[in-house]
Amino acid sequence: FIRNKSETCATEINLVKATIINILIMEEAEDNARVEPSSNPQLAHLVFLKMEDLMDGLKLLDYETKFCKQLKFKPFPRHYFAISTNPGEQFYAFTNLAAWLITTCGRSMEQPQEVR
Repeated sequence: FIRNKSETCATEINLVKATIINILIMEEAEDNARVEPSSNPQLAHLVFLKMEDLMDGLKLLDYETKFCKQLKFKPFPRHYFAISTNPGEQFYAFTNLAAWLITTCGRSMEQPQEVR
């Protein structure tokens, strides 16, 4: 139960930090899964579990309204960054999401521009 604006800001910053940590863990798990998938088959699924944690954190931050609508992105599918489908599009979305998370923490950062 949040009582005031400073508690709300602190809660959002903690959610952003947790989201960034989940992204880093997801990247490390993905790298480990590429190196030795046969030694631990469950490791390959860790990427998908971390992506679900990431999406839950983004939803708690109301990213669908504050990020997607504001920057004209469609909400990401549950495993959007876990499966490489369109690396250029995914990289652009990721850099914009990272910039948004950084500004949510109170730091100033320009949104990346798409190069055509």
